Amino acid sequence: MNGLKKLNIPGLSCLTEQSKDSGLFVSRCLNYNLVESGSSWKEACDNLKIVMKNHIEYWAPRKPEMLENDRQADRKLWDKFFQLIKDNGAIVDQITLEIPEPSPEGHEEIWILGPSQEAIIHDHSVPDVQVC
Repeated sequence: MNGLKKLNIPGLSCLTEQSKDSGLFVSRCLNYNLVESGSSWKEACDNLKIVMKNHIEYWAPRKPEMLENDRQADRKLWDKFFQLIKDNGAIVDQITLEIPEPSPEGHEEIWILGPSQEAIIHDHSVPDVQVC
């Protein structure tokens, strides 16, 4: 399998709601308190699945403790989730993960992309704020 092992992590719980303020759909993975949005219910869910997959695939070989359930969403969201399941049923979906073998200890490069110093944008609504 080219150094990759297949793994499915069962039991991730997601809640999708439409924001009254923006009209956007907001999806949350309650297990990891990850959030994504979209202009439709499906788009928000699809975006969240990508974020969950990336989150798990990144942390599993590096620091599996980052995948423990101590990073859960607050109890209020869980209560809403369970009530909606009780009232309306559930949709079950699957994400197939490709977890690389743990890498040897060492530094990994992380690249950050941003505009050059010549392209500093000034936010005039808040004095002395620069986005770079």
